[in-house]
Amino acid sequence: MKNIIDNINKLSLPAVILIASFMLGGFYFLSQVVEQRMELNERKRVEDDVEFKKTLVTLKKSACVDEAEQSAVDLYKQICEDGPYSVMPCVEGRYLTSNYDSAYERCLSREGLK
Repeated sequence: MKNIIDNINKLSLPAVILIASFMLGGFYFLSQVVEQRMELNERKRVEDDVEFKKTLVTLKKSACVDEAEQSAVDLYKQICEDGPYSVMPCVEGRYLTSNYDSAYERCLSREGLK
């Protein structure tokens, strides 16, 4: 009986060390997996933020183009119909380029894009 207990005692320490090693290794592995997933999620979030900002800038510039074009068309119609050049026929789709440029620059400045 004493011999069996001695054999169990001799085997128990290596078994405990082996089991503890597997447990610690498993915890370390899981912590690394969680850390990699967190880094991947953070990278994806940053990429999404950059893409969103690019899209927002594109939309703002598009809105500025529309606003500047409408401003230039309105001024052209006003000059054409009411101005000293009212003898000049109004042509649909024309606008004053200089007014377009200045309106576009003002819009970009107002939106914080310039």
